[in-house]
Amino acid sequence: MIKLLLLITFSLSSYSSTLSEEDVLGTTKKFYPKVLETIQNVEAAKEEVYKSLGVFDAKLKSKLDMRTRGFYDGKSVDTVIEKPLPYFGSRVYGGYKVSDGDYPEYEEKADTLDNGETRFGVGLSLLRNRDIDQGRMELMMSRLRQLNSELSLNLTKLQVQNKARKIYWKWVAKGNIYFVYKELLQIALNRQKALRERVKRGDLARIYETENDLYLVNRRSKLVEAEIELIDSALELSLYYRDQNGDPVVPEYSQIPKKFPRGRPITRGQLNELKEVIPSIDPRIARIENKKEIYNLEEKIGENDLLPMVDINFEVSRDRGIGSETLRGTENRGMINIEIPIERKKAKGQIRKARFMKNALEYRKKLYIDQLIRDLVSVFNQVNLSIENVVNTEKEINLSKALVRAEREKFTNGASDFFVLNLREQALANAKISNIKALFEYKKARADFIIFDSMR
Repeated sequence: MIKLLLLITFSLSSYSSTLSEEDVLGTTKKFYPKVLETIQNVEAAKEEVYKSLGVFDAKLKSKLDMRTRGFYDGKSVDTVIEKPLPYFGSRVYGGYKVSDGDYPEYEEKADTLDNGETRFGVGLSLLRNRDIDQGRMELMMSRLRQLNSELSLNLTKLQVQNKARKIYWKWVAKGNIYFVYKELLQIALNRQKALRERVKRGDLARIYETENDLYLVNRRSKLVEAEIELIDSALELSLYYRDQNGDPVVPEYSQIPKKFPRGRPITRGQLNELKEVIPSIDPRIARIENKKEIYNLEEKIGENDLLPMVDINFEVSRDRGIGSETLRGTENRGMINIEIPIERKKAKGQIRKARFMKNALEYRKKLYIDQLIRDLVSVFNQVNLSIENVVNTEKEINLSKALVRAEREKFTNGASDFFVLNLREQALANAKISNIKALFEYKKARADFIIFDSMR
C-alpha cells in the first residue's frame, strides 16, 4: 500500500527541474531521521555533562535538635550552606546555629549566645581525593561521552551523505539506462511505419515486418524491466530527498540528469597524504582514543583509592548576643582527618583491569588503522580503474555508432540483413549501458573517497 502511494506521488509530482546531487545532500543534512536522531543524542550528552556538574552544587543542610524529656532542656537549630569546589577536593561553607536552654558540659559546643553563632570554613584534601574523586571522574567521563556523541554525529553525517550520493547516482544510472531502452524502442517504432509502407508497395517481404515486430516486443520488455528498476531506485532515493516538512519526495522522470560527469583520477600524492593523516582525523579512531581516556580515569580513581585520606579543615566562628562569657569572641579551629586503607583489593583490581582494557583498545586501534589504509588504497584503485573503464566504454560507443551508421546505409541500399542491423543497434545500446554502469561505478568509488577526503 505504501509503495502504491509512493508510485502515485511519483507520477503526480510537480517537480520538473533537474535534480542535482547537491539538492539531495542538502535535504539529507537537514531532514534525514538518522541525522536528526544523532543530533538529539548529542543534546542528551550535553545535558549529561550539565547533570554531572551537579556534583559542585551548593547544598543547604539544616538540623533541629530538641530534648523532649530529661534533666536538660537544651534545643538548637543548625543551618549550613556548603559549596564543593573543583580543586583539591575542597569545599567552603557557612553556617548559623542558635540554641536555647541548658546543656550538659560534654555538649557545651552546642550552646550559643542568644543571637546565635555564625561560622565560615574551608576544607581540602591533601592526598586521597585531591586530584580526582568519584564526582570529578563522572564529570570528565560525561564530557568524553559528549565528545564521542559529537564524533558519532560527524560520522553519521559522513555515512549518510555517502549513502545518499550512491543512491542518487544509482537513480541517475537507472534513469539513463531507461532512456537508452526507450530510444531503442523508438527506433523500432519509427522503422515499423516505413517497413509497412515498403511491404505494401512490394519493395520488401512481409517477414521483415514480422521480424521488426519481434524486436519491438523484446525492446518493450527491456524497457519495462528498466522502468521497474528506475521506480525502485526513485523510491529508495526518496528516503534521502525530502521536502521542507521532512517528508520523502519521489523524483520524477523529467528530473533525471541526462549526463554523468566523467570525473578525475586520484593522484598518488593525494593517496600518500591521506594515508599519513587519516589515523589522526578519523572519528572512529578518535572514539577509541576517548574510550582509552575513560579507562585512564578509572585507573586514576583506583590509584586515588590506594592513597590515605588526609583532609584538613579551617573554621572561624563567632557568637553574638547575651549569655555565657565563655562563648564570647571569635574562635579559630583547625581539624585534620586521617583514614588509611589496609586491604586494597578493589582499587588494585580496578587499576589492573583499566590497564588491560587500554591495551586491548590499542590493538583494536592498530587493526582499524590497517583496515582504513587498506580501504583507502582500494578506493584509490577503484576510482582510477573505473575512469579507465569509462574511457574504454566511450570508445566502444563511438565504434558502435560508426557500425550502426554504416549498417543502416547498407540496409537502405538493400545490401544488409535486417537481423545484422538489429544486432548493431543492440550492440550500441549495450555499449551505452556499459558506459553508464562504468560511470556509476566511478561515482560509487568517488563517494567512498569523499568520506576520507572530507575528514581533513
